[in-house]
Amino acid sequence: MSFMMSSDDGESVGNGEPASKSVTRTKNSKARNLLPDVIPIFDNVEARVNYIADLMYDLSWITGKTSKVLAKAWNLADSTVGGYAAEASRMITADSKSVKRDITVGARKLFVDAVNSGDAKSAAAIGKILADVSGANAPTETRIDVDASPERAKRLAAAIFGDVGAGASDASRDDSKADSVGSNAMTDES
Repeated sequence: MSFMMSSDDGESVGNGEPASKSVTRTKNSKARNLLPDVIPIFDNVEARVNYIADLMYDLSWITGKTSKVLAKAWNLADSTVGGYAAEASRMITADSKSVKRDITVGARKLFVDAVNSGDAKSAAAIGKILADVSGANAPTETRIDVDASPERAKRLAAAIFGDVGAGASDASRDDSKADSVGSNAMTDES
């Protein structure tokens, strides 16, 4: 993979931050052509993180590949760009309200398209996703019947561990009895 340096043409990239320099990627780059042909060179970490966040937001970030291309272009260690990518990822995913909004808007568009085209199966599937994301579904109730009485817990503990109650001492504990009874404790139906 090779790069050619070019001077700054004044174009803003990466959240409006002007790049001080840029690097032109040659076509033999291994990363898919989701990256622009000209990769901006930033003077500060914040601008690099914002640039990576923009790539992630536009779905142009390829895990394991894009960071290597940027590290080479920016003359940085892969781990350094990986750290920038981690911060950019946190920036994007931290805003759950905007993610929920984006999914809801997209699902609404797909739902309307499915209804207008008469595709009932797709409309139902998208409607379910939309209801889940928007919180329109009623909460589900799960009931579990468990005998969790203190008496039952005491019997099971005694069967597994022997008599280790408040008045018992370590010397009075019969470990061999606990081992033989412990295997039967799970079948106790009382």
